[in-house]
Amino acid sequence: MQKLPKSQRKEEPEMSDRFMTMLALESPNFAEGREVIAALKSFAPNVPAEALGLQETETGSPTHLVKIGQTVLAIMYVDQPLPADAIDRPLAYNQTWPGAKAEMQKHSAHVIAAVFKSDESFGGQRQSAVDLTLLTAALIKSHPVLSVIWTAGNTISAPSVVFEALKQISEQSFPLDLWLQVYPYRPPSIPETEKVIGFVTEGLLPFVGREIQFEPAPMPPQDVASRVLNIALYLLSHGPVLKDGETLGMSEEEKIHIRHMPEGAQPGVPILQLMLGRLDRERGESSANDHRSTSFGKRGRA
Repeated sequence: MQKLPKSQRKEEPEMSDRFMTMLALESPNFAEGREVIAALKSFAPNVPAEALGLQETETGSPTHLVKIGQTVLAIMYVDQPLPADAIDRPLAYNQTWPGAKAEMQKHSAHVIAAVFKSDESFGGQRQSAVDLTLLTAALIKSHPVLSVIWTAGNTISAPSVVFEALKQISEQSFPLDLWLQVYPYRPPSIPETEKVIGFVTEGLLPFVGREIQFEPAPMPPQDVASRVLNIALYLLSHGPVLKDGETLGMSEEEKIHIRHMPEGAQPGVPILQLMLGRLDRERGESSANDHRSTSFGKRGRA
């Protein structure tokens, strides 16, 4: 273990804003890159991984580079707590971990892990997210980690969630709870007295170039959220395949219209705008361009 000098956040080297995790540490005991790779091998012995050494920055704070598969990742240690602006939003979104705020109050240092170099294709970006998840788990194994923030989705998770996430990853299943945030959305034009709600994702943008914005629909909120999560999982499995003007079929009685919009509830963020409509039973079969035959199933902990 090594101790590094304290550094200010504004002096930290610029790293990828695509996929990055921030790990809150109970104490500032920092592992070398080779120690982190040894930790990775303890639970994933067949994953090709190596330490590439240190990269010095202008501030003099060393950044450890490691390689997992074809992805190069950076590890940077900071001997001070995370700034409030890195914590506030994930805590505000958090609905699944009651102890998150209390754990964050205990931390005294943090680790930043980020994708440094990867394949820019959809498959490459998805693989880099998997590799970052592996690295994050290795950092948890080798450090006194209290919590993990996945910055693309502004999620905050207990360390155990990262290991559960690794068990979920396959060609058709990805750890939505770690990678993705889904929160309620109601445009100003709809009064709060109306019992309709929509949902917006945060975290899909680096994968498919857009977030999902499901417009308020007259159905139970949990049903709307379930549709959003199933569509997100479909996109993570197949890539950015949903085209402007197409429709999705969730059942024999409804369809979801798709529009590509330059931004939505989040300024400057492109979206897949989804709007619920009902099928006309007398209309008969849909056109060949519809995706109504696609079934997204019900979401467990995908």
